[in-house]
Amino acid sequence: MDGDVTVRQAHRIAVDAEHALLHAVPRLTAALVHADPEPAPGEADPHQPLAHHASA
Repeated sequence: MDGDVTVRQAHRIAVDAEHALLHAVPRLTAALVHADPEPAPGEADPHQPLAHHASA
């Protein structure tokens, strides 16, 4: 997601994506859409601190 969108705009985009998924995927009852801003030049991956929690 463009890093310059507001939190409100990012939320609306995520809600719209969730809504589209619910209509597009048969029998889907829930979806979690997470909005990640595009990293700034030279910025590290903000998810790196969580990487060691991921299961293989």
